[in-house]
Amino acid sequence: MIMKTLLFVTFLVVFCPVCMNGQNNAAKFSQFDLMKNPSSQSPSLTSGQGETKDFYLTDDGNKMYYESYGSSESAIVFIHGWSVTCRSWDDQIDFFKDKFKVILVDLPGFGKSEHNRQDWSMQHYGKDVAGLCTELELKNVYLVGWSMGTGVVMEAARFLGDDAKAVITVDQLWETENTYDCLSEENWFDAEASRYKDFNALDKAYTNDSTLTARLISMMPTEDKMPEWWKPSVINFFKWTATDMKATVSVLKIPIRAINASWVKTNEEQWRSLYSDYKLTVFENSNHFLVWQYAQKFNETLLQIIAETSH
Repeated sequence: MIMKTLLFVTFLVVFCPVCMNGQNNAAKFSQFDLMKNPSSQSPSLTSGQGETKDFYLTDDGNKMYYESYGSSESAIVFIHGWSVTCRSWDDQIDFFKDKFKVILVDLPGFGKSEHNRQDWSMQHYGKDVAGLCTELELKNVYLVGWSMGTGVVMEAARFLGDDAKAVITVDQLWETENTYDCLSEENWFDAEASRYKDFNALDKAYTNDSTLTARLISMMPTEDKMPEWWKPSVINFFKWTATDMKATVSVLKIPIRAINASWVKTNEEQWRSLYSDYKLTVFENSNHFLVWQYAQKFNETLLQIIAETSH
């Protein structure tokens, strides 16, 4: 989770962090053409009963871990946020797998995926996800991204074109008018690094809920120091929101739906001005971890969105 500048709410959990000041700001992404990723996958780690756990080889040679459940012609691809993993979406698997093909991904740099790359841009992440969808021959794809994952699914939708049915963003991208301040972002990251795996600090700063904090920390690596490659990924997200987000959104031709928490006010007017097919749902009395706070409500809301955008 993330939010920089006035809204720097550092949400180390499934996304970029963010801050609780009431304003939001995030980052940028640049444009590049989608090239077909090399379709090279190693033999499945596990496979059977409609379930697969495997790796996809990205265009820069990283093994990207993913899980697949179900066998429907329509697919939901869930993308986690900064500092967490695909385990962010465990409460969604059983609810959706009998209705859709469900895909969970560990983005490069997180979870079981490798981290040997130079380009940590949202465009590259979007290309990773789009390449996996192409490799799996997914059609009618609903892209769901939480926190930093919102930038990833926007870019993936651009690359997928007609194969993408809708983009569903979860508690990030509260505004369309964002700025990037290098010094502010550096200070924000230093603060995040100082709280790395510090239960009391994270609980006080972000969740005020021991169960949520424990779940967040459970997805972090075993090392006592924050991985160095986490910095370029989240900084690139901040830059993307400020520099490239509007350009990417402007070329999309599918519904954008936002499921946001009440702890930060979303500027719905800005979004409707930028993109006509935008709709917002707000969960009252919720924070950045609304997917964990209200799992059943989130699942039912997402199912309604898919039904509404399936035509």
